[in-house]
Amino acid sequence: MTSHSNAIVWLDIPVSNLPRAISFYQAVLNFDLVSTQSNPDMATLMKQGSTSGLSLLSIPNVTPTPNAMLPYFNCEGRLEQAVSIAKLEGGKVLQAIHSMEPFGHRAVLQDVDGNRFAVHSS
Repeated sequence: MTSHSNAIVWLDIPVSNLPRAISFYQAVLNFDLVSTQSNPDMATLMKQGSTSGLSLLSIPNVTPTPNAMLPYFNCEGRLEQAVSIAKLEGGKVLQAIHSMEPFGHRAVLQDVDGNRFAVHSS
């Protein structure tokens, strides 16, 4: 059995406007997203040295939904900054920063397409 250092291995997130979603997630997560050459309707995020990542997909018949899942993204100590940036980039705070003792702190946000996600820091 393979061991991963990250709880999330990969996510596909449906979006309605790929450039807007790329801008939002780059700013909030402080990662670089790249458009894939083979598919102009997809952008991939993967931090160097990480075993996990995500894809933003702008494809027909796959639409953003606010309650489908709740992925947690590690903010590496930038939790307050990530929440502030999310609001500036057009996202919403659904649950303010709060304790999850003994597992650190999180905030639940909504992205520009209505997807829910949590930002987390220990």
